[in-house]
Amino acid sequence: MARIINGTIRRITGKSDPYVKIKEESNSLALGVYARLKKKVARSRDRLLTAVELAIAGNIIDYGVKNTLNVGEELKRILDKEDKAVRKENTSIFNYKSFRSALAIFIMVLMPAVITAVETIDECLGRIMAAAEPAGARVLVTADHGNAEMMVDPVTGGPHTAHTTNPVPFIAVNAGDAPLRHGGALCDVAPTVLGLLGVEPPPEMTGRDLRAP
Repeated sequence: MARIINGTIRRITGKSDPYVKIKEESNSLALGVYARLKKKVARSRDRLLTAVELAIAGNIIDYGVKNTLNVGEELKRILDKEDKAVRKENTSIFNYKSFRSALAIFIMVLMPAVITAVETIDECLGRIMAAAEPAGARVLVTADHGNAEMMVDPVTGGPHTAHTTNPVPFIAVNAGDAPLRHGGALCDVAPTVLGLLGVEPPPEMTGRDLRAP
């Protein structure tokens, strides 16, 4: 139903995304308060609870399809504790104590699985390298982001589910004698692969071959 409605709106308005202005305004508002909210979490006595409150506020704002929603007032209502729905002592709507306990169990159960997954990838990569090197095959090893190195959010104490921004390695085997350039980015991977294949990267690619100085 939502797809049909959105398709009808696009046909009538002639716009591929009729909500683009609203999205831009919401993103601008979020970026404007991000630094303040991050400090609020860091300085609070219970950082996880404060982060949960902010998440609830964010979902209320995201749900604000009604044009009467005032984002500023909604943030103030949640953050200033005028709405007691998420208070620790109020379990009728949100049982924070049970939520926190569940997170602790989740982390304890998840960590061994993450370690096993990393060890398995390491073992499989070792087998690939053992077969590739004597055959003279070219092997490029990298990742687009991290996550396993930070499973617990250092601010809230809860699970860290977002991708991290830590640098990831880029390993090239049998790719020539030229050293790889430091400070590369994800956009440089495809031009490097094309360079090794002897193919000129298209102008749409903004990255550069990592073997280039």
